[in-house]
Amino acid sequence: GVFVVAASIAYAALEPGLGGDSARYLLVARNILFNGCVSISDPQSALCAAHWGGNQFPGYPAFMAFTGLLAGLKSTANTDAFIIPVIVLQSVLSGGAAVRLGWAVKRFSNSSSIGLICVLLAGLSPLHFAWSRWLLTESLSISVAIWVLAELILSLHERRLRVVPLAVALAIGFFLRYDAITLCAAVVPVAFVIHPPWQAIWRGMMIALLMTIPIVAWSARNVAQGLSIYPVPNYGLGHGRGQGYYGWLTIWVTDLYMGANAAFPAANRRYSQITLPPQAYLDDQNREVVNELLRRWAQHDGEEAPDWVDAKFHDLAVERRRRDPLGSWLLFPVRRALYIWLAPAYSYGWNVELGDRARQLYGQGNWSGLLDFAFESPGKIVIKMGVALLHLVVLGGFGLILFWRRSNQINAPNLRPIVWAVLAYALTRTVFLALMGQADPRLSVEVYPFFEIALVLVLLRQYDSRQVTSLGTGVGRR
Repeated sequence: GVFVVAASIAYAALEPGLGGDSARYLLVARNILFNGCVSISDPQSALCAAHWGGNQFPGYPAFMAFTGLLAGLKSTANTDAFIIPVIVLQSVLSGGAAVRLGWAVKRFSNSSSIGLICVLLAGLSPLHFAWSRWLLTESLSISVAIWVLAELILSLHERRLRVVPLAVALAIGFFLRYDAITLCAAVVPVAFVIHPPWQAIWRGMMIALLMTIPIVAWSARNVAQGLSIYPVPNYGLGHGRGQGYYGWLTIWVTDLYMGANAAFPAANRRYSQITLPPQAYLDDQNREVVNELLRRWAQHDGEEAPDWVDAKFHDLAVERRRRDPLGSWLLFPVRRALYIWLAPAYSYGWNVELGDRARQLYGQGNWSGLLDFAFESPGKIVIKMGVALLHLVVLGGFGLILFWRRSNQINAPNLRPIVWAVLAYALTRTVFLALMGQADPRLSVEVYPFFEIALVLVLLRQYDSRQVTSLGTGVGRR
């Protein structure tokens, strides 16, 4: 665990990363720490206008504020002072989650060596190790996912669903990011393997009740402050603006870079730089309507998006779903789902991004130009290829154990619920993200520790059954 934490801190401190919602998180965190309020007002003004806490619940800003408190930060103006303390503490928590998982596996397998392997894998896997350097929710979200997996494995070992730890972990995960709700799917197979149906349902209801208490409490706070129950997303186009445009994007966007070419310029109010691919249009007539709308919008570069923009794009979205229901509700979501898991050049948090120029060339379909540009950074390409190959090996390996029917070791009752839990989590998360219009592989990283641990447990049992014959002995209905 110490080695995992030290390695994480060392890399993260060398290449700290800020992007996306980092500035918003820092803004809310400074208000929490210095003004005792959840707000996006200037912390130095102490105005404290009520806010939800960002585009999600305020879990991550609250964590950052707590980190600043531990570090003894005093100045509201110095946002850089948060960077290293946050990186250090989230690295410590990542290591702690890995140790918790390793301890759970040790008890489950009755093998210290297997537990140690799982600690190192959960803490140092290249598919999620690098996220600790970012002031984003990924590092803590991955840690929560690993924690939930540990509690499920302990539940199997103890033959009793661990209601309170699971409810606490799931609630924390939800306060970090809404998509943590998909972790609930992993609990279901384990609950029904351990307990009779009525008891599994009862314990599941208890988890849901305990998990929702803080969620309902924070939602009530929002309403009491004159806000809506859940946050209204801030797209950078002005308060409450952009939902029509971004809602239209979620219908047809199927990969990260395509979405970036349409979304990032709008978020930065450079509307004239928006680039759309052919699949954005239903037909030639629709192309003319959309391009004319973009031409008019481009005249407002640097300004808040006019009200009519959202209204027009909302109408376009409604028309698209009416005219192309199959594509809108099935074909494009399926393509998004495939991209989330099979993206060939994703960086997985490592500092190997090729930047805006690469996205522009990709959006233009300029493959020769993209190839020439890529060879200007051979080191980054090698790392991208390495993590791409690893993620395909992990996915392929897990796919194989699902269909490897000849092995009694793999089909052993005590390993089967773990595999089912992983599969339930992966499928539920995939459907959730695809239907929400998300096409970012970043949102799949929380599942990889599940894939990796399940794969290791199965392969180690197959490799040396003498070491792991006692894996989860006696797991079954009570």
